[in-house]
Amino acid sequence: MKKALSVLLALMMVLSAAVPAFAAEESRTIVYCTITSSKGEFVLPNKTVVVSDIDNDGALTINDALYCAHEQYYEGGAAKGYNSYTGQYGLSLGKLWGEENSGSLGYYLNNQMAMGLADPVKDGDFLYAWAYQDAKNWSDSYSFFDKNNVKANSYDTVEVTYTYSSGFDENWQPVFVPCEGAEITVDGVATGVKTDKDGKASVVIPISGEHIISAKAPKAAEGENQVILTPPICKVTVQFNFIGLLNKIIDTIKDFFSGLLEKAAGLINPAPLP
Repeated sequence: MKKALSVLLALMMVLSAAVPAFAAEESRTIVYCTITSSKGEFVLPNKTVVVSDIDNDGALTINDALYCAHEQYYEGGAAKGYNSYTGQYGLSLGKLWGEENSGSLGYYLNNQMAMGLADPVKDGDFLYAWAYQDAKNWSDSYSFFDKNNVKANSYDTVEVTYTYSSGFDENWQPVFVPCEGAEITVDGVATGVKTDKDGKASVVIPISGEHIISAKAPKAAEGENQVILTPPICKVTVQFNFIGLLNKIIDTIKDFFSGLLEKAAGLINPAPLP
């Protein structure tokens, strides 16, 4: 009997020790976080962030995620780069990536307007925070692609749809419309590809590894004010594909000889003089 009781007590001690470990595991989650500066540049381009309950309030929130993002990626950590405070409107952003920016700071969760820094986050969420380029009038419009993270093979065609907030409805909810005429960039390099009237554009990325697709806001028509857009982001993880490379080489050779044949045909049968 004593032996059985000892075994039971030992088992209870093991289980009680395991409970905090499981609780600690459950109090962490992973989100994707993007931060842009007041110059409209990516300072944290869609990085994975391990989020923990930094304020011990029993919830994982946007505030926790941004704090942890700075702890993990900002030189000097959150102590130097991030600050939140409780004001008359609740928990508010005071500093983002080292910028106070006169309080002109914003954030969206999963490409939708968040209610506040206390909003909960969960595994796989996409968090975007920015310092306004227009710190006086807050005229920056949030913009985004329909995809935040994509996996592709080299030479695959990646299609994105670009949307931005054109204003607010009667309930002060953002109204999103397609962004036409924006030039697509890959790793900051202009591609010459522009979005169509539906905001769609396609790019091919031949090099394996991680790449960032973004876009430059379209130029305003004469007499109109230039719209300021937060830069959209889509991280593409490209895996090398030998078949795709072989097909590309074959297509290039076919195009080369097709061009030669067209030139030869033009020499044999020249166009009649006017």
